[in-house]
Amino acid sequence: MEIPPLNTEYDEGYFDKDEQGWVTNKTMVIMNSAGVVKVRRWGDANGRDPYDTTTETRALAYFPELKLVKLERWPWYFDVEKDRLVDADRFDSLVRRPTTRECVSTERVQGALLFAFQLLPLLGGPPLPHPHFPGWPARAANAGTYEFTKLEQPLPTECHLTLSWRPAIDAKSTPELGLLLKAPRACVGLTVTEKGELCISAYGPYELRPAAKAAAEAWDW
Repeated sequence: MEIPPLNTEYDEGYFDKDEQGWVTNKTMVIMNSAGVVKVRRWGDANGRDPYDTTTETRALAYFPELKLVKLERWPWYFDVEKDRLVDADRFDSLVRRPTTRECVSTERVQGALLFAFQLLPLLGGPPLPHPHFPGWPARAANAGTYEFTKLEQPLPTECHLTLSWRPAIDAKSTPELGLLLKAPRACVGLTVTEKGELCISAYGPYELRPAAKAAAEAWDW
């Protein structure tokens, strides 16, 4: 499929009261007839800390249903509708819905882990062996009400898993759960908030996110 031409320049700057002036964040994107894309980024903080970098990459594919051109350099895509460079390592919300069941028991955490490890390959991450969850360690006697208990586990192929929980902070709240499964170019995040809301978010190649979203919406936990 033919890739649309990329040719834009814009400033994502803003006024910073600490700098007492405008912080410039300019980007220029130009593609030649051979599909080589030049990305220049430059700016300063009201005249201070100037920077100016230029990177050459290539346009790989166009996804018309997403209005996105995928560039060879991770994590860059180009939004042809907004004329903006966008990064694929930014989270999208896949699911946000209430959950009425408790979330921090060993069985429930094991179920959340199984789902996260199934979802990661849909986002382009590597298939990984599903770890066993042995249960939460005892909370420290001096742990404060707002303090999370955390478990961290390195995984093969530069991946990492973090789990966390804390008890309800008051009678109107529920225990909170956090799960973050990170790979070099994909990530799955799952949380249950103090209000009992299940939130699943993720990043990875944009063209893979619709399938991941469909899987998250269909997941019955």
